[in-house]
Amino acid sequence: MHIRRSTFEHLGTIELERGDDGQIRTFMPQGRYPDASIVALHAYGAGPFCRFRIARKRRETGLYVLTRDDIPVYAGECIDVGKRWGANGYGGISPRNCFQGGQRTNCRVNAAILVEAIRGCRFDLWFAIFDGSRDARLAAETALIHSLDPTWNRSKRPLVLP
Repeated sequence: MHIRRSTFEHLGTIELERGDDGQIRTFMPQGRYPDASIVALHAYGAGPFCRFRIARKRRETGLYVLTRDDIPVYAGECIDVGKRWGANGYGGISPRNCFQGGQRTNCRVNAAILVEAIRGCRFDLWFAIFDGSRDARLAAETALIHSLDPTWNRSKRPLVLP
């Protein structure tokens, strides 16, 4: 995939964990959080969530694009794409991340993937290595989001004036 002057490599199709019956497994990790009785869930913490993996594990810094049925729906930057999209990032929601102070975006993206996968949508992850400074990488992320206008990105989207 070519976007702006970058070539994005296909890291693989998002593979959701399934039960023996072939159905997508859902998870509600909130009950395992020891402080659940004293800390409130955040807006995206109620779940349910899924667990997923990508076929190719990578550890590089760069920009990523998530596509749903070949349409970009989410884009961003990361220091380690394997961690960002792995079991401790978007791919698996920890109990702590469901509560105030947790990773709201991880919960929101994971839950959205679950909903759309249940509807039969296919998700693919694309990645471009970025060797520049942090500031340059953040600027490239903003430009990527502006050029794609992915529907799941909440910040850095183009401002639409009335």
